[in-house]
Amino acid sequence: MSPVFSQNDSAAPALERGLEILLLLADHPQGLAAHELAVLDLPRASLFRLLRVLRESGFVEQSERDARYRLGLKALTLGAAALRGLEVVREAKTHLQQVVEATRERAELALMDYPHLVIGDVMDIRLLPGLNAQRGTRVHNLHGMAHGKALLAWQPEIAARYIQEGHLHRLTEKTITDPDALRAELARIRERGYATDWGEHRLNVARVSAPVRGARGRVVAALGVAGPLFRIAPEKEAWLGALVRGAADDLSRHLGADRVSGTSPDKTSGRE
Repeated sequence: MSPVFSQNDSAAPALERGLEILLLLADHPQGLAAHELAVLDLPRASLFRLLRVLRESGFVEQSERDARYRLGLKALTLGAAALRGLEVVREAKTHLQQVVEATRERAELALMDYPHLVIGDVMDIRLLPGLNAQRGTRVHNLHGMAHGKALLAWQPEIAARYIQEGHLHRLTEKTITDPDALRAELARIRERGYATDWGEHRLNVARVSAPVRGARGRVVAALGVAGPLFRIAPEKEAWLGALVRGAADDLSRHLGADRVSGTSPDKTSGRE
């Protein structure tokens, strides 16, 4: 983590290290043992002092069963408040509902938190096996899920960085792991205006997703439909693609975008 406080601020180092602990735990929802937190390279005494403060304040909890550290309810409350504060999340609900009503499947809004995804909102009418990502869930890849590919396709500088940094890990036998294959896939996504994944992130689960643009025309989110592969099937791609693209474009206009779907990548990128 790059320093974000003045060296003259005596509280800054402890705060910065505490944030490092929280960010690391956010990447490991299953929790981490104390020795696994050593990756932060903090003195042992400092680490346990910070953990005690975070635990007492409710930002970290320690399991009585396995002694692993996890994010506490205070951290979850902050995350939920941050999501609620994002305009795109507030304004997406009607458009997600329209997708649910049209498909009788799950609708999702996803945001980029490079090199991860965050599920900003979900709307569903039934509990679907294999679809356990809830609001605020971090997904630890961009290339395996249709949402991530929709976000990468219109942000070429971020896509190039993602590939260069070696993030193309295999998630299932269908995951795209070859850089040239992913570049070609992103070009196809720009051409048709939406992204797909047929079991690339999780076997037997499919998604179709389209980009959402903010007031300055930049891609700020992805809106899509998710469901079992036997219902969200490739033969329905054209219909589902048009549906989510239409919903994403409507949301983009609602956010004040001066342009919606198109083949041109963004010249700039970022969340609005």
